[in-house]
Parts: sequence; C-alpha cells; structure tokens
Amino acid sequence: MPAGIVVDENRTVYFTSQEGVWRAEVGQAATAIVGDVHSHWLALDSSGGVVGEYSESAPGEYWRWADGKFSNVSPTQAAIAFGATIAGAAALPLVTSDQVTLLVHDGTDSIEVAGGGATGHADGPLEDARFGPIGGFVSDGRNGLFLTSGGQLRQVKENGVVQTLLGANQGYPASDDETSDLLGIDIDYRGRVYVADRRNQSYLRYDPARRTTQTLIDGDWRWAVAGIRVDSNEVYVLEYDRLPFFSSARVRRIDPSGEIFVVAQTP
Repeated sequence: MPAGIVVDENRTVYFTSQEGVWRAEVGQAATAIVGDVHSHWLALDSSGGVVGEYSESAPGEYWRWADGKFSNVSPTQAAIAFGATIAGAAALPLVTSDQVTLLVHDGTDSIEVAGGGATGHADGPLEDARFGPIGGFVSDGRNGLFLTSGGQLRQVKENGVVQTLLGANQGYPASDDETSDLLGIDIDYRGRVYVADRRNQSYLRYDPARRTTQTLIDGDWRWAVAGIRVDSNEVYVLEYDRLPFFSSARVRRIDPSGEIFVVAQTP
C-alpha cells in the first residue's frame, strides 16, 4: 500500500494514493500532480522537488516533480533526497514481488549490502540480514536508518548491524505469533520514531533511548492507516478509505495540543 507523504516549508502536503500523487496547499482541495504512478515512498530534495519511486511498474527507478514538470532521476539522486545512509553511503531498499534487497549508491553504481535477493527475517551483520516487505524507511540521524519490514520496526546501525526493535518477541504486540503491519515511518528532532500500524489501526511513537512505545491516536475503522510524517511539532497521517476498496485517500494533522484536523482528501 502506498505510504508516501511529505510536507514542505509552506505546509503544502504531497501524498500518494492508488491513483497517483497529490498536492494540497493550505486551505485548498487536493489536486493530482502525477497519475498512474504508485509510489510507496516520497521525499523532498534540497530544491523542494518531490521525489518518488515507480513502485509498481519499475521498482528501483525514480522520478522527480518540480514546478509542474515531471522527470526521471538516478537512484543516487533519489537516495540523496531520501537522506538515508549506511556508514556515510546513500542507501535505498529495492522491493519487488519476490525479493527485498538493501542497496547503497556510490554515485556510479548500486551495491547490494543486505537481503541477498530473498525475503525473510534475520538480524545481525548486513551480509547475513534478511528483510520482509519494507513499508518505509528513514535516516536515524547517526549514519544508519530505521525501517519497517515484515511488520517489524528495525534499525540498520552505522556499523552495519541490523537489529529488530519492535514486533513479535520485542514486546509489541503482546502475542508472539502475531506481528503488526507497520508501514509509514518518520523521526522527530529528538530521535523518536513514528510508525503507522495498519493491523492495529493506530499510530505509534517509539523512543529508542528509553525503549518505550506510546500510541499517539487510534485510527478510524473505515480509514486504513498508511503513512506518517513529522513536521516540527505537528504530525501528518495518510489514510485510505476501505469502502469501496481504498478508492479515496485523506491526510489528517495532529496538532501539539492533540487536536486532529482533516487537511486534504482526494475526490
């Protein structure tokens, strides 16, 4: 399920849906900027352009939208926009129908560092690590990254060691044989990680320093949770209408006071 959502300095929201990518200025209706592009993730580059992946049609290939123009960009340019690194090298996951691989980009080539072309779950050194479907990823601010994988929150540290932080046997959820379906992910200036938990219909905040988890809000049963973005002290969440079958998307904003507002919705 597409989980891409970003917010620029003018509080304009860009988000994905099953039909394409949308833009919503403050107080304005959402308008489509790109149709028939199912991008699981979105990022803003240093010039304010929106960067995404051709998730369905061409995994591992990326596009950019800026000033009303749509163009292709290299994986290295995309990796820099997403800002995720491993030991200083720009990193991106590659997800296809039957494999999950973690790549780093050195400007001229893409180097596989984890995954081995097979899905699964294994922690430890990068060369031995395995990942399930990746819902989202974000820099951990320390030359590593956090990602949601196979229903679990995991961290790739700067030293290349993969560790599972949340999921079965990590204290959340309670049942050992049931993992949450974690999708979108972001991090705030204090290093706390925010994730969208689709199975449990909630949004979580995880503090790596304290190893504690807090539920921010519970979702609406009709709206499937997907993406999350932290902007200053505000949290934006992306959701899909289950009836009929994820045909509409909306974005809600959670203010520091706890008040919740719908700020964008597709027709």
